[in-house]
Amino acid sequence: MADDDVKELELYHKHFTDLFVYQARQRIDTIHFFMLAVAVAANAVVAAGASNFAKAVIAFVAGLVTIVFLRLDFRNAQIVEIDEKPLRYLQALTRKRMQVSQEWVTFQVAEDNARSLASYGLLVPAMYIFVLLSWFVTSAYFAYRWAEAINLHLAYPIVFACALLLLGIVATVYGKPKPSVAVTKEEAVAEEIDRDG
Repeated sequence: MADDDVKELELYHKHFTDLFVYQARQRIDTIHFFMLAVAVAANAVVAAGASNFAKAVIAFVAGLVTIVFLRLDFRNAQIVEIDEKPLRYLQALTRKRMQVSQEWVTFQVAEDNARSLASYGLLVPAMYIFVLLSWFVTSAYFAYRWAEAINLHLAYPIVFACALLLLGIVATVYGKPKPSVAVTKEEAVAEEIDRDG
């Protein structure tokens, strides 16, 4: 392998690795901001005092914010997946050119770990859905207490609860981006390199 080829390959690796790391860090930062938003909303519910209506509204808005963060996580996951493709290709190309053994397959190890129950792709969406359901229950409970206190028809808490639940279902089930099934040119080349090498 010529020195120019090695330098070019190193530049490609650095560029695509930096891009991947930036997007992955952005995904982690989103979780940090979400945790901050949950803490602020929980404190707002506590600070609302005896006003059940205020608590119900705060919990409802917190549920909407959770849906926004869930959608952001879906999008960040999609971007990270897109950024993995050139790295996979470069990894396969490097293995072939440097005649490195098949044991040097970072993404294969990551895929094997992703199939476990403790994977990022499973735990983080589950956390968002758990928090969303918690806000749903909190909103419904305080809306019920508010309606009960002023002898209002119980349709209002049902509307609060159903609206948040429906929005959550739409965001998680129908709003999740579908994984791309089309094989790109780079993936086809990487598979060919793997077969040859």
